[in-house]
Amino acid sequence: MRPRILIIDGDDAARRDLERGLPEESEVFAARSSEEALLAVGRLRPHLATFDPAALAESGNGADRLLMLKKLRRLAPSLKVILVVDDESREEAARAIELGAFDYCVKPIDPREFSFLVRRALRIQELEEATCVPPEAAPGGEESGGLVGACDAMRDVISLARRAAATDAAVLLVGEPGTGKELIARAIHRLSGRRDGPFVSWDASAVPEGRVGAELLGDGGAPDDGRDARPGALDRAHRGTLFIRGVCRLSLPVQARLCLFLEGRRGRDRDVRVIASSNRALHADVRSGAFRDDLLYRLGVVTIAVPPLRERGEDVLLLAAAALDRCLVSERRTAARFTRSALRAITAHGWPGNIPEMESRVTRAVALARAERITARDLGLDDVGASPERTLKEARDELERAMAAGALRLAAGNVSRAARAIGVARPTMYDLIRKHGLVLASFKAPERA
Repeated sequence: MRPRILIIDGDDAARRDLERGLPEESEVFAARSSEEALLAVGRLRPHLATFDPAALAESGNGADRLLMLKKLRRLAPSLKVILVVDDESREEAARAIELGAFDYCVKPIDPREFSFLVRRALRIQELEEATCVPPEAAPGGEESGGLVGACDAMRDVISLARRAAATDAAVLLVGEPGTGKELIARAIHRLSGRRDGPFVSWDASAVPEGRVGAELLGDGGAPDDGRDARPGALDRAHRGTLFIRGVCRLSLPVQARLCLFLEGRRGRDRDVRVIASSNRALHADVRSGAFRDDLLYRLGVVTIAVPPLRERGEDVLLLAAAALDRCLVSERRTAARFTRSALRAITAHGWPGNIPEMESRVTRAVALARAERITARDLGLDDVGASPERTLKEARDELERAMAAGALRLAAGNVSRAARAIGVARPTMYDLIRKHGLVLASFKAPERA
C-alpha cells in the first residue's frame, strides 16, 4: 500500500518545499486549514501528517498553538505527526513530542533531513501496523492508548486499563521494576476524560525524606487554606492525573494525609485522578504496619498486575523491534535489523532487568554492530542454537513454527501483517501455516456480539 501523507498548510510555496522531501511512491494530500485537515484525516486515514503550528495559529486561536496536534492525536492515535518550526520554537517542539508528535524539522527545510524523518516515521508506522494487535481485535473494539500486546497477560492489562480509563477511580499498578508501569499510567490518562489536563509523574524515592510531604501535598502537607502554600504535585495535577511512583516508600504520616485527600476531605480545590505504582504487593506491608490498609483500599480501587518480560512470550519480539526503531531514530541511523540468532536470543533470554535492560542492550547493539545486521553477540546475549539432541532440520522447523505462530498471534490472524513481521512473502506465510498445521482461525480475535 502506498503511504498517504497529509500536508497541512495554506501556503502553496511552503507545501511545495515539503513535497520535495517526500518519497516518490507516496500519495500526497493538502489541507489549507485546521478544519480541512480534520475532515481529511477522518476521510483519508493518512499514515503521516505535517504542519507548522505558527501557520495554523489564526486570530483568536493562537493561545494554544499545539491544539491542532492534540486534535489529530485524539482523532487518529496511530497517525505520525512531524512539525515544521522556526529555530526559536524548539522548546514548543519539544513539548509537542511529549504530547505525541513523532518529531520536528527546523526551517529552512533541508529536503534530505525532512526525507529522513518522513521515511523513519513511515517505517515505524508500518512496523506497528504489522505487529500490533489492531484496535478492532481488542475486547470492546476501543483504542488502547498506545499499549500493545498479544499474550494473555498483556491483553488482560490492556482491557483493565481501558475500562479503568472510562472512570475516575484510583488505580494501583503492581509489578517488578522496569515493566512499564508509567507507560500504562500514561495510556490510562490519554484514554480518559482528563486527557487534555496535565499528567504529573512524581517519584517518592527521588525526594529527601523530610521533603516528601511538601513535594507531594504542598507546604508540608498542610490543609489548603493557606494562600501562600507552596504547590505540591497534587496541585500541579489539578484537572489531570497524578502518577505516584513507589507509593510503598511513603511514610505513615504522609500516607495519612494522602488518604484524607482521597476521602475528599482535603481536595476541594484539587480535582485530581490518582494512579500509584509499587514494585511489590502491599499486603505484607499492611500486615507489618508499614502501610495503611485504608490507603491501600482507596488506591487499589482498580489494581493491575503488570507482568515481567519473561512472562510475555512473543511480545518480547515486538518490544525489541520498537526499541530498535526508537534507537535508530535517536541515532539518525537509516536501517538495521535483527538476525535469526538475535531473535532466538531475545526470545530465550529471561530479561531480569525488564524494559530498561532491553533498551540498554539494543542501544549497545546499534552502537557496536559492524553492519546493519544485529546479532545475538551484538546484544551481549548467548546464541541459542540447536541442542545436541535435535537434528538441524528439527531445530529449524521448531524455530520456523514458533516465529510463524508468534507473528500470527501478534497480528491477530492477519496473514499479510504476519508475513511482513517476519520478512516473508504472503504465499510463503501460507506455506508455513500448512507445513506446521497452524489453524488460522485460532489466532483471530473472537467476533463481538
